[in-house]
Order: sequence, then C-alpha cells, then structure tokens
Amino acid sequence: KQKEIIDLSKWNVVTDYAAAAKEIDGVILRCGIRGYGSAGNLAKDDSLETHYNGFKGKTKIGYYFFTQAKTTAEAEAEATYVVNTLLKGKTNNFPIFWDSELSGASGNTGRADGLSKTTRTNCAVAFIKKIKALGYKAGVYASESWFRDNLDLKKLTDAGAYIWVAKYSNNSPSTSSYDAWQYSSSGSVKGINGNVDKSH
Repeated sequence: KQKEIIDLSKWNVVTDYAAAAKEIDGVILRCGIRGYGSAGNLAKDDSLETHYNGFKGKTKIGYYFFTQAKTTAEAEAEATYVVNTLLKGKTNNFPIFWDSELSGASGNTGRADGLSKTTRTNCAVAFIKKIKALGYKAGVYASESWFRDNLDLKKLTDAGAYIWVAKYSNNSPSTSSYDAWQYSSSGSVKGINGNVDKSH
C-alpha cells in the first residue's frame, strides 16, 4: 500500500505521534502564517514545535508557510522569516512550500485576496528565489483552479519551484506539471484526531 504525505497545522490534534509516523512517509507542517489583516504580521504556527518534536526522528518532515504577501519584498521577508527564524535548528526533508489561497477573511477581504495574477506570481517567484538563495528547495502549494486562474505556473516552474497541487478527486489534476497531489482533505491517520489532508 502506498504510504502518504500528510500536512498538519495547529488545527490538527495528534494523540500518538509514533503511531501516526508508522502510517505515513512524511509530514509537512505549517510553520507559520502572515496575518490577513492590514498589518500583515508574521507569526509562528502555534503547534509547530509540538508537531515537530513529536515527529522528529520518526518520519520525514517538511514545512509550508501561509502567505498574505502583497509585494515581492514581503514575499522575500516571508522566506527569510521561515528559514532564519522558524526552521532554525530543525531538520527539513522537503522543499519549503508557499501556500497561496484565499485568506478565509469574510467577503474575501484579506490583504492579498485581490492581487492580480501577475502580482501574485511575482510574489511567488520572489519567495522561491529567496528560499533557494538561503540554501533550500522551494515550492508552491495551491488548488488546481488557483494555479490556473491566479498564478502563472510556467513562471513558477521556470524559477525552479516544486508544484504541490490540491484537487480532492480520484481524477488526477489537469495542472500541466506537478510534483505532489493533495487528493483528500478527509483522510484518517491512526493517532491523529479528525480529518487529515493526504498527498502523494
């Protein structure tokens, strides 16, 4: 049976890290976020250290960062914050992914929700290049439709990004090229409460 990569944030409660680790090939943790309010403050995910320490030495670990960057300078700042602050002293086994999606703010009023495709792509490329300059591989996570409508996929792959695409279906994504497919948001994993995102 093919094992899966799961992703977790503070919204996921893990009761048995060892049991969960046996069922998976790796975990991608939300390391942090930029707030969607006008200030756009950078913050660490509240469960990063708990999840990291729980899985350390038991499975492969990677990271994603929830962006709300509006400018390339902000995207570069996100990359620097991830590498120099959030990942300091931590093992990393995957590309660092930039999570681009609607903020979840009511009425889609988040600070980056209304960006043009061009501006959002420029921000993504800035993040990718900065992560690579800091010595890591970089990637972008988004839904199939988001990669089509809100990002220029070719510019991302040209910049060297790994592509992690979400499409909850048995049918594989139509995205022209991708490295990982998040195919379910309702998976179950022993030792983790509730639904878990699964990718392969």
